[in-house]
Amino acid sequence: MDSQSIEAYFEKILQIKNQRKGLSQSELKEIALDLGMSEAEWREVQNVARGHIERGYNFLEHQNEDDAQKEFEQALLVFPDDAPALYGVAHIHERRFMAKGKAADKETALKYAHAALQTDPAHTEAARLISYLKDQKPITTWHKVRKPVFLLLVLAVLAGVVYKYQGKIKTEIDHIKEAFQARKGAQFVLHEVYFESGSTELHDARSEEELMRLVSFLKKHPKLKGEIAGHTDNTGRAAANLQISTQRAYSVYKYLTKNGVKPAQLIYRGYGATRPKFPNNNPVNRRKNRRIEFKILKVR
Repeated sequence: MDSQSIEAYFEKILQIKNQRKGLSQSELKEIALDLGMSEAEWREVQNVARGHIERGYNFLEHQNEDDAQKEFEQALLVFPDDAPALYGVAHIHERRFMAKGKAADKETALKYAHAALQTDPAHTEAARLISYLKDQKPITTWHKVRKPVFLLLVLAVLAGVVYKYQGKIKTEIDHIKEAFQARKGAQFVLHEVYFESGSTELHDARSEEELMRLVSFLKKHPKLKGEIAGHTDNTGRAAANLQISTQRAYSVYKYLTKNGVKPAQLIYRGYGATRPKFPNNNPVNRRKNRRIEFKILKVR
């Protein structure tokens, strides 16, 4: 089925949808088959819709919400009960609500999340969104003014306290921070560590600041021992993911030891896709699962 045929089908379906509201995907399929479309051609049309959804999540990954919403809405024009597309729109409005606190964004996010959950009762992200947003309050004019006023009052009080006790406060804060960081079992993601596209080689210039913070910390605690762990998403073969994650963990290990960290303080290991932090159900979550973590194993 060529692109012109698909476009012609889309136009025909949109004409029918304008005449008959509330059609489900199964009803649209029946209409398509009645119009003479084959099962194979229907699957091709579904692939086009999935392309819109994939592009939508790619736009979201690059913080382009407007273009992402256009892609999701294009898919929903033809497949109105597609759970990934419905959740995509819900997630966009969730972001907007969290940024600006508008009640309309909260209502729209909940509407589309409920629709996604109705189509796919196992959609954990839609359930999470509903649970999180239902108790969140929109930001009113007073809320916008109240926070800065309160902060000004707090800052005024703190300014006097800090001026009087700044040396002692700084010492205590540094002590608490160091004690927390050096705790056995503490684990954190190295968010600003990057690799060349499709490679296991570190992008040194972009990763330097994050890794040098870790170098400094390890030098302050020469008896501490930690693990550098590499993780991937579930795309591709398990063996290949394990190899990539191990090689990327080793690249970080090499960087740290090259910059003065004792090799005895470190081990490295790749876990492939076996320990995801998020469901691998969209590009945003898959990107989050591709990560390097540092875990403190021993503090003496």
